[in-house]
Amino acid sequence: MIISLELSIAQLGDLSTKRSEELFSEILRSSRRGHHIVIVPRELARWAAQNLALSGQDRAHLEKVREEFTQLGGLRDAPTSRTLKIDALQQKLASVTDHVWSIGVEEVLASRFLEKTVLLLENATNDGELLGELISHEARRRGIRDIAFQVTNGGGGTTYQEVERITDLNQIFVCICDHDKLTPFSPNSETFRKAKSTADRKNFVGTIITTPGREIENFLPMEIVCSLYPEYPVAQKQKLEGLILAQNDPNTGDCLWLYFDVKEGVSSCRYRQRCASEKARHWVEEKYQIDDLNEDEVRIDGFGQNVVERFLANGAGRSALHKFSRSEYWLRHFVSWFDNFLPFIQGRSNSRV
Repeated sequence: MIISLELSIAQLGDLSTKRSEELFSEILRSSRRGHHIVIVPRELARWAAQNLALSGQDRAHLEKVREEFTQLGGLRDAPTSRTLKIDALQQKLASVTDHVWSIGVEEVLASRFLEKTVLLLENATNDGELLGELISHEARRRGIRDIAFQVTNGGGGTTYQEVERITDLNQIFVCICDHDKLTPFSPNSETFRKAKSTADRKNFVGTIITTPGREIENFLPMEIVCSLYPEYPVAQKQKLEGLILAQNDPNTGDCLWLYFDVKEGVSSCRYRQRCASEKARHWVEEKYQIDDLNEDEVRIDGFGQNVVERFLANGAGRSALHKFSRSEYWLRHFVSWFDNFLPFIQGRSNSRV
């Protein structure tokens, strides 16, 4: 994320020397460690170099930040950026636009906004490594050199409690919940709804989103998942492949595979129980090529609870995922999803002096 120092020299003059030194030391530490992209206008950097007793390490890094201003300064208000502006001496966190926040010096120094962004997941133990790999593939595809985040476990249904804890700490965060939908017209998971409603009562920097597919397993294409399970029934595989191919080129977010329960599979009985709306039932009938969900039978087995673990232990599967991240399917169904949070976890290269 971008941390932009936007005080005037007159405002800095109103701070005590000790407080100014603390401010610059903290934002330079955050930049040096790669937590965030720190932007300091040239005149402020020059003032700090001339008036503050900074360490040699901080002075060397301040000069780098000063030189980068010409290249990075224009990013502060770009709609594709996410920016926290330090633009007052005392001011509580405030949302300026959907991609810009502002805060005062005293408030930012009392917060954890300069630490790494938290990536909060329902089940970080199982999903953290795979999601990290997915993020890395997309960052490389976009030419983003550096990302910085710390993974935190939400604990499933208690994720909303972690949202409350992190917002109270005043730390930037991205919360990703499985949406658990069986169709595009199904409701979002209770875990997401509770996390979102908790955050909506708070003043925070970050975002809460759902996965683009039912769970994290749905990021993996069917071909990779089937390769991990050679014992999966051939007839079931052929049936599922045929239904997916019959879609031709589904619109973004409308692919059968995105809503298939990779772990437990699907059945008409389950669909009847979970699909209350007419739109949801019609979607199932269309995707599974049946006339009436109330009468026709649908049953396709899942792959079990260990799909992610098998994938992470399979070198060929991981290589195939890299290739998949350059596919038309990835571009259509996943790229816009990454737009929601990548700017929050974009950092800068670690610097050592």
